[in-house]
This record gives sequence, structure tokens and C-alpha cells, in this order.
Amino acid sequence: MTDDSNIIDFAQAKPRRSFRVAGLERAPRCAHRQLVVVELSRTLACKDCGQVIDPFDWLLNVARRADRFDTQYRELRAMIEEKQKKLAAVLKEVSTAERKRDGLKQEIAELSKQLRFEFGLPEAELQRIKERLR
Repeated sequence: MTDDSNIIDFAQAKPRRSFRVAGLERAPRCAHRQLVVVELSRTLACKDCGQVIDPFDWLLNVARRADRFDTQYRELRAMIEEKQKKLAAVLKEVSTAERKRDGLKQEIAELSKQLRFEFGLPEAELQRIKERLR
């Protein structure tokens, strides 16, 4: 017969805490920003960490970064153009509203002249009427 006292059902088991495996700490990652061309071995070497870098891999990474940059640039350009169109539309609306406001001011001025002439209203009464129209 087997002894089942050492068997743990994983569905019922509760982890006590997270475990770390010793020796798997990550070393600081080098960005390989300062490279030296090693002509004899036709490779690249990093001045900072000394790691030998395959030139094709390095060039491939540069091309991928350039591609990402180009994609982001195009997306940002499209966003800028869209915002510029929206801004132009808003400015057009503001200009239209200002023209309408100016036209209404002129109309109010003409109506107040007519009221003063036709009904002989005092200036204070005309001011009250103007305030109610605003």
C-alpha cells in the first residue's frame, strides 16, 4: 500500500509565498551605445561591457528601431493633421459667431434709434431693453 500522507493536491494547495531561484538575478543590461569595429574578426565590440556583437544583429536592430520611429512619426503626423483640421473648423465657427454677433449689435443699434425716434423712449429704457435682448 502507498503512503498518501506526502502527496499534496495542487487544487487545494495554497502557496505560502513566492519563491526565488538562487542564481537567476538579472545582470544590468547594457545598451551597447559605444561600439568599436573589430576589423580582424569582422565584428563589433561594446566599449562599456566588452561583449562581442554580431554586426548583422546590430544592423537589424537599428533597422527595426528606424522602422518603429518611421511608423510613430507617420501616426503623429496624421494626428497633427487631424487636430489642425478640427482647429480650423472651430476657428471658422468662432469667426461665424463673431460676424453674427456684430450683425446683431448693428441691428440692435438701428432698432434703438428707431425706438427712440418713433416712441421717444428715454435712454435708460432703451438700455433695459438691450439688456433683456442679450
